[in-house]
Amino acid sequence: MIAVARGDGPRVLPGSLLTLRRKCGKPGFLCATGSPHETPALSFSVGVRTKMFALLPDEVPVAATGVTRYPEVAPSR
Repeated sequence: MIAVARGDGPRVLPGSLLTLRRKCGKPGFLCATGSPHETPALSFSVGVRTKMFALLPDEVPVAATGVTRYPEVAPSR
């Protein structure tokens, strides 16, 4: 996971948390007829492009804290 630190301050992440939902296409899987697979992800911009990183379930709380803190330390535009 990408983390940005400012001096001794808290870790922050510019971006948004989201849940990717998809069907894998395997006929025997539940996603073929029911609920799609879900993967937590972090979405962020690099220049004019949007990048996404899939997160492990135990990374979600850490990422959520970093995303919440970002507006507190981000430079105003």
